[in-house]
Amino acid sequence: MRIIPALVASSLLACSSQVAIRQVTTTTVQVVAAAPLVAATDGAPTVRCSAPARALAGTPVRLRADAAGEGIRTRWTVTQSPQARYYRFSERFDANDSDSIVATGAEVPFTSVIVGDYTVRAEVRDREGRTAACETQVTMAGHGLRVELSWNTGNTDVDLHMVTRRDPRWVTPADCYYANRTPDTATLDEPQRRWLDTDDTDGEGPENIRVDVPALDTDYQVGVHYYSSHGQPNPTTAIVVIYCGEQRVARFERDLVGQQSPNDNPFWRVGSVRFNPDGTCAVTPPRGPDLTPQSGIAGVPTP
Repeated sequence: MRIIPALVASSLLACSSQVAIRQVTTTTVQVVAAAPLVAATDGAPTVRCSAPARALAGTPVRLRADAAGEGIRTRWTVTQSPQARYYRFSERFDANDSDSIVATGAEVPFTSVIVGDYTVRAEVRDREGRTAACETQVTMAGHGLRVELSWNTGNTDVDLHMVTRRDPRWVTPADCYYANRTPDTATLDEPQRRWLDTDDTDGEGPENIRVDVPALDTDYQVGVHYYSSHGQPNPTTAIVVIYCGEQRVARFERDLVGQQSPNDNPFWRVGSVRFNPDGTCAVTPPRGPDLTPQSGIAGVPTP
């Protein structure tokens, strides 16, 4: 449940840009060469992790730990990631499946919807309790259109939104956001749908909206709503990163502070993204004011 506390006055900082970049199509690549074996203490088991792997964000890779010893048990964890918690040892990312943040077994699947590099550790334990460990790296690559939102304060709630020029009304059934995470289910094939993969309500994010196969000549408009500060007195810096294909093409920042209820807290129109027939992707700032209370923009067609 989202709680609506009293909020304080605002201080705002704007940033916008315009870029164009050619979309890159990529496929899953897994290197089969063995990673270096990590030395273990005398008498302990030994283990070798699979080589570094690369896949499209949201698709799985297979990881394996080859161990020597008696009665071996293997446990997998992530020791370094772009954003905490938003990865899973599973075939498909499910934000509600918190059990898959760790895994057991010699071979496991791994995936994340957040672009970046992940350091994954396998620790083996034999029947005598002796241990050994190895690490490998997984790279989750961008593809299609991906928009990631993060922010710099805990115990705050900031929401990512996306509408299209086809129906550019925020906070409606046409908007992709926390209350409507898959708005295109009835109208578009799955690869062309907007998906909100993650909705963070307790601070820092990330939130992620993706379109795996973006439509051509369509404006994907990106917005950010400061839903609640939960009483935090200081400004919250919202950061939006946009990927077209494998390329990070834009990064925007804005300080947001709310004063009243979520409906009257600031809504930031970040900009729009368009994929053109020649394979280029353009990110442009919004027309008109980029900041308004949500009550002034909800349900109203944007310019």
